[in-house]
Amino acid sequence: MNSVLNIQGRVRMLQYRGGVLLRDYSVRNKILWDGKVDLLNQFFRNTGGFWSNFYIGLLKNTFGGFNLDEPTMVSISAAQFTGYSEANRPTITFAAAERVLDANNIYVKSSAYSEFNITAPDTLTGVFVANTNVKADTPSHVWCTAAFGNVDNSPVSVPVAAADVLRIEYTVRIPKA
Repeated sequence: MNSVLNIQGRVRMLQYRGGVLLRDYSVRNKILWDGKVDLLNQFFRNTGGFWSNFYIGLLKNTFGGFNLDEPTMVSISAAQFTGYSEANRPTITFAAAERVLDANNIYVKSSAYSEFNITAPDTLTGVFVANTNVKADTPSHVWCTAAFGNVDNSPVSVPVAAADVLRIEYTVRIPKA
């Protein structure tokens, strides 16, 4: 019997305005080559790799031609949204992986939402997970990108206003087969 290691990620973003939930987005992402190579190296070769920590960033509407497979670090850097009060990209902290028996999946999920307190209005198109926390820098490695989308995967732009709060949860799932 063949077993396929089909690693899938999901980003959930909750958008609050005035303390009230405005929108709830849940989208799949693409785990990039950097992430896959490092995952295998760390597991099979016990190397340190690029990923001592994971940090989440926001992409604004100027990020055209969303190449989920292998975006360039320069294109991500140029399209970062930095209009939030946090000094750095928020850290994603993961809980221990668990097997969900009824769904035959194994999950590792962020143990808390990463939060962005918006200070400037703009339109967002997605998120990325990088190995550096410095806001507005060019990350050297990106684990994944996710474009906001509808159920049919058509792209969605998310307008944000000053004082909005975005809470983002990240999950990685490996199905049984």
